[in-house]
Amino acid sequence: MAVNNEVNLVLDLIFGAENLSKYPTIRPLLRIGLASHLHHYDSLARPVYHSQQRPTLPQNSVLRNIALFTNPRVLALKEHVRIAMPWDDHYKYFKKASGLPPHVLIFAQIQGVHKDVHAIPSKLESILDERQMAGPVSLAQIGRVVDESPQMRSMINDMAELKAMMQRRMPGAADGAVAGGGNTIGMRNNALLYPQYGHTDGMTRRVPSTWTIPKLPIQQMYLYWHCGNEADKIPPMKFFKHHDISFLQKRAKSTMSELRKIMLLIDNTSRSKGFPVKNSMSHEEANTCYYHGESALAAVIPDTTSKGRPRAIATMKWGSLVKYLYKKRGPAM
Repeated sequence: MAVNNEVNLVLDLIFGAENLSKYPTIRPLLRIGLASHLHHYDSLARPVYHSQQRPTLPQNSVLRNIALFTNPRVLALKEHVRIAMPWDDHYKYFKKASGLPPHVLIFAQIQGVHKDVHAIPSKLESILDERQMAGPVSLAQIGRVVDESPQMRSMINDMAELKAMMQRRMPGAADGAVAGGGNTIGMRNNALLYPQYGHTDGMTRRVPSTWTIPKLPIQQMYLYWHCGNEADKIPPMKFFKHHDISFLQKRAKSTMSELRKIMLLIDNTSRSKGFPVKNSMSHEEANTCYYHGESALAAVIPDTTSKGRPRAIATMKWGSLVKYLYKKRGPAM
């Protein structure tokens, strides 16, 4: 139960609880997708220098900047992924494939129940014999009943999972982590907001020399702007100064300025609707603010594409949004 709740929370921080509430039936499919991602995580996220082979996902891929890779809570679920095949007796996940019609199996189960009922008297006799004519129940009998009970086994497994999860959370709590929050460890640490990467020009910046401004869809870019990349220790972009990106191309300063204006537009609309933007935000909080602030973008972007299809603003690249904003408001934005 604890793992199921954590999976649902992780899905909320990835896709936004408000968005998923509109399509509740898609959660089972997303759970399978998340499990598949975590199962293949090592081959996807392996850095280039760890292997001579070409990685499945290039180091400069924009996908490495979304919550699936940047939020440690997602990776923490990796140990709970189970691979189950129909022939491996994992009947919790699969029905038995017998090849028989369902009604035949039902009749067979009824017949089995009848046999069990007829066997009750003989079992009672053996139990009474073991108890020495209704004497006290032996310790061996109690232990055997407990060990053979599927309900007890299930409870023991659930308690073990809960204990393991609490033990994993304990070190983070000492560092100021909040159980059940979003980015609970790294981004809550103010040290990550200060320059920490040395560059060849002698300057220290908040990002390494290999970093580039991600070209993400606007919703994912909003999360990166407010939450950063905790897995790679990249602070939220909203804290960046000019010297942090001065090693990039000449237009980096203008790009950063344009991006900041888009984010402020979403932030201000979210605040006006009663959802304030905080200095330190989790992915869940950032998703909520985006959900309520997206209307600011909808006011300046056409509802349909050039081909007449409904436009999904959340999936648009933020660079495309800049062009629309320039057309609507002019260079001053």
